[in-house]
Amino acid sequence: MQGTTSPPDAGHPAEPPRAPTEQFTGLADTYARHRPAYPGEALRWLLAEAGVGAGSHAVDAGAGTGLFTRLLSDLGLLVTAVEPNADMRTRLEAALTGRPGVVIRAGTAEDTGLPMGCADLVTTAQAFHWFDKPGFRRECARILRPDGCVAVVWNRRLPDDPVFMELCELYRQHCPAFEAPDRGVNGSEAWYPRFFRESCCARRTFPNDLYQDEDGFVGRALSSSFSLRPGDTGYEAYDADLRALHKKYRQGGRIRIANETLCLVGKV
Repeated sequence: MQGTTSPPDAGHPAEPPRAPTEQFTGLADTYARHRPAYPGEALRWLLAEAGVGAGSHAVDAGAGTGLFTRLLSDLGLLVTAVEPNADMRTRLEAALTGRPGVVIRAGTAEDTGLPMGCADLVTTAQAFHWFDKPGFRRECARILRPDGCVAVVWNRRLPDDPVFMELCELYRQHCPAFEAPDRGVNGSEAWYPRFFRESCCARRTFPNDLYQDEDGFVGRALSSSFSLRPGDTGYEAYDADLRALHKKYRQGGRIRIANETLCLVGKV
């Protein structure tokens, strides 16, 4: 589907780009409420491939609001959640502070501040595209034990899903910062041969379809870094079009979006 993006002088004032660590400032609550979780089967496969389990130490880089951190903790791992964005980290702390085996710290994927050789596993869920890849690779090699692994995890919508195709058309029409569907997932593909040792990693996808009520559907759209926010020029029309799209496809009050979870596990 083709679409057009309004130029900056057509109702969308140009703004300086945010630093990667500030992309989600002001979105922490929306992100925590509306981003999808990851299937248990994917977590169990990932840990088996990495050769880790209950009692192992995982570092969750770019932990955000803690969606993936919580799942690792639920499976008995000791988790250090590293998050640079203050808003996201505050939400993470509210959700997980006091949970046994979970430590939350300010830091970046390229500079966690953790001691050398402390981790059995480094994970990053829905965040790899924001990192400086060579810097992240060096930091993983530094903090991992000799046989430790890195896991890169994504939720991605299927590109031929009619709902997602129409949703992307709305993004093109309303959101000047929108570039491409699931840009982070797809744009990272070229990095894996250079990131993982000897260009080798285990890779598997797991079904993870999303079923969203109207507010959940709109909230998921608003949780994207490129999305318009309440108060932005054109937001009311954007919100109305999102709700109309949900109404078009919903059944029993919910809309289905074809989605899968992609996991990659390897050494660096």
